[in-house]
Amino acid sequence: MDTLGLVLAVSLSTADCADGPGAKPLIEGVWKQLPRMKKVWVDSGYKEGFAQWLTATTGWEIEIVRRPGDGEHGVWVEANQRVAPAPRGFQVMPRRWVVERTLAWLCRYRRLSKDYEGTTASAAAWIWIAMSRLLLHRFDGET
Repeated sequence: MDTLGLVLAVSLSTADCADGPGAKPLIEGVWKQLPRMKKVWVDSGYKEGFAQWLTATTGWEIEIVRRPGDGEHGVWVEANQRVAPAPRGFQVMPRRWVVERTLAWLCRYRRLSKDYEGTTASAAAWIWIAMSRLLLHRFDGET
């Protein structure tokens, strides 16, 4: 997705496929078509190995968005400094809300809210249809 939450590319995989390995075929297929892309935000499901691969392959800068207090290597503080407790409850994470909003837009379409499709190709096609409809309504001035 771009910064507005519009889908740039679709790739579907099995549920047991981790985020990084699942994203590699998608990136390899589209990164040359996105010459103005400079930065990618990902969640903590994408490990450091993916970040290194992405930067080496595409030259894009990558930022892993983590929850406050969710550091993989702990929190570094001075010996006399207290560690602030991690926030509890719901926290808005930077840029993550854009992805969640787009997923909510897609889930408004019943065909995408249930697993009706027999193939990944037809599921991807329905995602493109839903996003096309959303864009057409924006051109009309509707929401």
